[in-house]
Amino acid sequence: MNTETIRYESGIPLKSGPPWQITAFAVFLVAVVFIAAGVNKRKKRAFEALTSFMQGKAGGSSFFQNYNFRGVYKNRPLFIKHVPQGKNTPAWLIITFEDPLFALDLKISMENIFKRTMEKIGVMKDIKTGEPDFDARFQAVSDTVELACKYLSGPVVRSQIAALFDSGAHSLELLPHGVTIPGAIKLSKRNPDLEPDLAIENLLPVLDALDALCSEKNGKEFFGELRGPGPSGPGS
Repeated sequence: MNTETIRYESGIPLKSGPPWQITAFAVFLVAVVFIAAGVNKRKKRAFEALTSFMQGKAGGSSFFQNYNFRGVYKNRPLFIKHVPQGKNTPAWLIITFEDPLFALDLKISMENIFKRTMEKIGVMKDIKTGEPDFDARFQAVSDTVELACKYLSGPVVRSQIAALFDSGAHSLELLPHGVTIPGAIKLSKRNPDLEPDLAIENLLPVLDALDALCSEKNGKEFFGELRGPGPSGPGS
């Protein structure tokens, strides 16, 4: 009796094993999950490693990949967070120093053809510092134009900003103190590589530059005007 006779003699076809394509897909899926889990672990460890050289605490969820670190650097409240990639949005690494006395509103990003076009037709208004290299490279936008111009007039300020963008920054924002949010300086990096970005040799220069940008040592002549009244009122 041949195989075909056995197969149909009872009226029920013999079961065969799954096609090789299904087996291959299952193996591939397991491999992807395994690799993703390893990547997520490394990302989480990168944030946890920050506690080895800074006072603070790492948190966040491996499932959502929203890792973060909240701590203190040079006596300034510091918050670092990872925003995972979305369906139509890139991943971000955001580093924020809070300063409750900061009164300046300013956003800096790289110049490009689109922004230059918007400036020419009057949709965007770019602040010019008078320093050709800086003005050609960056777009600076502010609702506090006079204060922003004074702030950007400092050569140390401009050099620190350039250094931050050399390190991979996508944008830099200085946010004034408000009713619901403290003043802050915030750096955003697009599609970060967390392990090298958070390594001590790469992160500390970024933190030092941000600290310098919100420090009075870069020029009391304009920082005195940028800072709002202290907790006890003017002159505190």
